[in-house]
Order: sequence, then C-alpha cells, then structure tokens
Amino acid sequence: MKHTDFLKAGLKKLQDQTRDRKVALQARLKASQPISEADEEWLDNAGNLVD
Repeated sequence: MKHTDFLKAGLKKLQDQTRDRKVALQARLKASQPISEADEEWLDNAGNLVD
C-alpha cells in the first residue's frame, strides 16, 4: 500500500465518523434552529476537516 493510499483511507474513515453529526448540525443551522456552544465549537474544530 502506498503512503498516499494509507492517508486517503485514514481521511475517509475520519470523514465517515464525523459526517452524521456534521450533517445534522448543518441542517439545524440552515433551518435557523439554535445549536449549543459545544456543537458550534465542534463544527469549528473537530468537525472541520479542511483547516
């Protein structure tokens, strides 16, 4: 297995682990429903796989 394949597999696993919570929180925000400070913090940090 190439190093890039190993990294891609790890990223895919991380994305799968965060997807459900992230989608649910983003749907609440889109519907103008409040989310907790802890959920906002999660979206800005652990749930943000881009930064």
